[in-house]
Amino acid sequence: MSIDSSELTSRLQSVLNDSAVSQRADDINAYRVSNPITDSGIAPSLIVRPENPDELRKLILLANEHGLNLTVASSTGNHRRGDSRPPSLVS
Repeated sequence: MSIDSSELTSRLQSVLNDSAVSQRADDINAYRVSNPITDSGIAPSLIVRPENPDELRKLILLANEHGLNLTVASSTGNHRRGDSRPPSLVS
């Protein structure tokens, strides 16, 4: 079942916190540039930041219901391997 962009945005905002859904150009461009999973010429339609496991579950169910693809992107910036603690906390 396909869904148009405005209905998708509305459905997402109904199951997630309103601030978790963004169509702002600066958000879209940030993920276009910094997301190594997608081709640099492809921009996401929306940026969605679920705040807890229940919101993530609702997002996945909604995507499955409408046959939508999700691309997971971690935070931007430097990433360290093997430890998630800041260097100042590592002894």
